[in-house]
Amino acid sequence: MLALLVQGAFEAAEGWLRRRRQPPPPR
Repeated sequence: MLALLVQGAFEAAEGWLRRRRQPPPPR
């Protein structure tokens, strides 16, 4: 359960940062 919450929050934060102005991280 906690893992899902953490993953969801991380994905949301990444999407928000990307939507702001940051390019996708080099992966």
